[in-house]
Amino acid sequence: MGFVLTEQILLNQLTERLGPWPIAHASRYIAQQALLDTIWQQQCRIDLVSKGKRLKRLLSDFGLKPSGSCDLFQWFKTNKALSYHQKLAQQGILTRVFDSPASLRFGLPKTEHDWQRLQKALQQLDLS
Repeated sequence: MGFVLTEQILLNQLTERLGPWPIAHASRYIAQQALLDTIWQQQCRIDLVSKGKRLKRLLSDFGLKPSGSCDLFQWFKTNKALSYHQKLAQQGILTRVFDSPASLRFGLPKTEHDWQRLQKALQQLDLS
């Protein structure tokens, strides 16, 4: 579920293609507050850049060199994507696995504890 903020012409085109797209009142309120809070937005940008770099470093330290990335995700190609995905999932680390090309995407851990859990899980993978 999500929302679109756009010009009326594009909104009309989307409405024709997608049909009704209701959003809960609470979601609309939260989105409105986020769009109005420029200080929060600036802090989020800084945090995302910092956390994105941290995730890239952590994965690289284990030989998982990202093939593509942004501040929210780190993605890398590997023939062992499904195996890594399953082993990490068994430890409560959720990733997104892709078939073509065989690859894996990591999102940002939320808390410091989650960062430590990810590091421990990576230590237990057979990355050879």
